[in-house]
Amino acid sequence: TNFRIVTLLTSDSDAILSLNIKRECNIEFSSSDTNVLGVKKLSDNTCEYRGKRVGSADINVKITKPGFLFMPDTTYLKCRVEVSPKAVSIRFTKKKIKIKSGNSKKLKLTTRPSISKEKATFVSSDTDIVQVDSKGRITAGFIGTATITARISNGKVAKCRVEVRAPGNNKKQKN
Repeated sequence: TNFRIVTLLTSDSDAILSLNIKRECNIEFSSSDTNVLGVKKLSDNTCEYRGKRVGSADINVKITKPGFLFMPDTTYLKCRVEVSPKAVSIRFTKKKIKIKSGNSKKLKLTTRPSISKEKATFVSSDTDIVQVDSKGRITAGFIGTATITARISNGKVAKCRVEVRAPGNNKKQKN
């Protein structure tokens, strides 16, 4: 049995592809809880799964290939899917921070409901002053001020103003 945990937001969908399966195999896909997770076969070796409501369910994959003397060889695989609610609001724990040039820091973000696993996307208003990665970690560059904006799927945003200061005597300014 193969087991993997995936997080999915309610009403979102994704696909699973079973690779390296011989053509003569029969593949069946099913959900352990159709109220939480819908599963639909798309092709011989692919299924789509969609989060219906918050909870956990398994995608069960049954692979049957012809065996010796008509005795089929059957393999079962599972993939656990945790269905999380979408976030309805977002905010930074601090609206303004100061950081020295060359330093890094992870910005803290709060989403509601707190059980949501939705990931925000981050953008810097000026990447020369401050860069931000996909997890909200900022790296200070030139001295100045820039705004980090976090956005969730419903369009709600949070903003944090970042002031980059000199790291002592070394004044590295943007021209």
